[in-house]
Amino acid sequence: PSLHCLQAEKQQYQAFLTTTAGEVIDVTTTASWQVADANIAAIDTNAWLSAVNTGSTLVTANLVHRAKTLTANAALTVSTPQLSSLSISPVDGIFPVGKIGAYRANAYFSDGSVVDVTRASTWDIADDSVGTIVPSGIFAGDGVALSPGKTTVSASFQHLTVKTGLEVTNAKIIGISISPLDFSTPLGTTVAYQAYARYS
Repeated sequence: PSLHCLQAEKQQYQAFLTTTAGEVIDVTTTASWQVADANIAAIDTNAWLSAVNTGSTLVTANLVHRAKTLTANAALTVSTPQLSSLSISPVDGIFPVGKIGAYRANAYFSDGSVVDVTRASTWDIADDSVGTIVPSGIFAGDGVALSPGKTTVSASFQHLTVKTGLEVTNAKIIGISISPLDFSTPLGTTVAYQAYARYS
């Protein structure tokens, strides 16, 4: 048998003893466990394995049964999480001329983790007369809507690139509102207000 797991992942092994009578006994916690290469993984007395570094090694369980030492081996491969997909937001955004905003990029990995890679991505806008976007650095993804039109915005991270539509309009602000309204709060408390603009 073999196991493939990701770096920093934890997995519990199991060991079973099959007797001559056909009985199957769980001996996970009574067996002694070893990893051939301690630089790749470590395993405790309850068979919980912690993957430390990438590579391949062997996991061994030893059990003394009726004065005999029984041994079972399992191959182990540890790898780093792989980038599965990339997303950007907002998707197909529509903004008025002069709007200043920020795009965001999220990377999805094979271990289920999601990482904000906005500032680590490289950004581009197909038509820089419609809008501008900071391509990289600490303000990567920040943009300004310049003139009416339609174009695309793209983000690249590692080997993946994703695109979304962008439309800039001549919409004008026709009203503004705040929330909450007519709010009462005890002395010393903090309240966060929000402002909303309504466009034509």
